[in-house]
Amino acid sequence: MNLLNKCILVLLFVVLPILVGGIYSPMLLQKKNIMFVCLCKLLIQTWLYGLITMFAVMQLIAIPMIAQRTAFSLLVNVWSALVAILAVAGTTAYIVVFIKNKRCTDKELEFREGTAPVDRKRIAWIAALGVIFVLMTAFQARVASKYQHTDDDDARFVALELIAVENDEMLTLNPIDGYPMYWNTGEVKKDYTSPWTMYVAACSRISGIHPAALSHRMLPMFMIPICYLAYLLLGLHMFGDDWEKTFIFMIIVSVVNMFGYTSTHTVSSLLLLRIWQGKAVFAGLMIPVILDLLYRLYDNPGSAAEKILLFVSCMASSLMSGGGIVISAMAVAFYGLIVLIRHKSIKNTVLIWLTCTPCVVYSLCNVFWYQVFKIS
Repeated sequence: MNLLNKCILVLLFVVLPILVGGIYSPMLLQKKNIMFVCLCKLLIQTWLYGLITMFAVMQLIAIPMIAQRTAFSLLVNVWSALVAILAVAGTTAYIVVFIKNKRCTDKELEFREGTAPVDRKRIAWIAALGVIFVLMTAFQARVASKYQHTDDDDARFVALELIAVENDEMLTLNPIDGYPMYWNTGEVKKDYTSPWTMYVAACSRISGIHPAALSHRMLPMFMIPICYLAYLLLGLHMFGDDWEKTFIFMIIVSVVNMFGYTSTHTVSSLLLLRIWQGKAVFAGLMIPVILDLLYRLYDNPGSAAEKILLFVSCMASSLMSGGGIVISAMAVAFYGLIVLIRHKSIKNTVLIWLTCTPCVVYSLCNVFWYQVFKIS
């Protein structure tokens, strides 16, 4: 694993998600305000939603390709091409948005500066809180990357990834004994409809890093900070874009996670001990993202932007695990009832329910896999 391999991972988990997330920038930056704080929030949003969109694209194309027994390399090539197209579209959207929002007069800028006096002490305090949060996040990511290298699920997840990378096959061999697999018993059938292992394998193929090294050594360095950004975004919306309260909230969340190993099944354990697994990514990343979108829809159920992002998030959650399919659908369904009770809006309730369509479709595919895809 050399510098080039690591740079490719930075491209896959930082640069490309930010570029892909640019397709949402017209919806996210609606006000003519390109001040530093707004740009920071926009960067966090586009980074998160861009990565989630890359997950969703993989889910969309992987299922039919796995069913048709296509080569793994074809999946990687198609996914890479689609992500590249989205990145170009996102870059174009960035340019259009910033040109459009730059068209404000000097008088407007002077008015903004005059009505917002700088409180240097408060800025220094907020910056200090931000540094503490960043250091805590970096510490957790480093410890997970350097020392947490064992988990019994390696026998299945990493083995499936290794088979895909080395044999150019997807979910055709039993990861335990290497014999052809027909997936007619046990929980492993859900890997067909939630092929997170193929996403990790694709990143391994593109970066040239072994699946085991990628999962245990590199993914925690990227995914743990990204998961905390999801909580940061949730905090910004909860506290009305108050960065001081948000950073205090994030420090509390970070401390709770560090001392949250009360069970191997807590969110803290999944986040810090096995973030390379699909169910851990769902628990650590997708749950706060979906809660954030539902929180924003609570006050404005008619917002189209949040519905689009919620639909994409449900698609991405389906990639990660069977639990992601079920929990996402339940959360959206329950929230739809809240909208119906509070706002008395049948239209918005139905539209919100439609955002979990991917979860319903993949649930049915899981139950009726052989009948739908005629696999023997």
